[in-house]
Amino acid sequence: MRTATQLAPVINASNRDIENWVGRLDLSTPYEQPERGLPRMYSKANAFELGMIAALVRGGALPSHATTVAARFAQDGQRNWRHSAFRDWLVFRANDCSSGVHTDKIDSSSKMIKDLDSITFSLVYVRKLIDGIDELYKGD
Repeated sequence: MRTATQLAPVINASNRDIENWVGRLDLSTPYEQPERGLPRMYSKANAFELGMIAALVRGGALPSHATTVAARFAQDGQRNWRHSAFRDWLVFRANDCSSGVHTDKIDSSSKMIKDLDSITFSLVYVRKLIDGIDELYKGD
């Protein structure tokens, strides 16, 4: 378990963002209630869910929309935390994470990218997020 202060730099979010999302969004992973006077602790599954929310929000998605995508990643991660099946990148239309493409190579000529039918895209480097969280929770 880690604190928001430990988690924040790894997922590119502020402590305030993290506490706000936990308090206001309908998140899929169970969150520990902190004891009075002690910081809330976050599991590895929490970290991955919050990390995806942070990445998607930084890409222009609304936090309430990002939770749906992040929940799927967190559920997949709980089944197999090694994440070997995850692609390196998630590409989605800027400000709209409702549909996206998972890929290991960003190729503008690929049918998957063209099918997104957009001029402006946002990218999430999923592999870097996974590796950062794995490093933070190494030994757990």
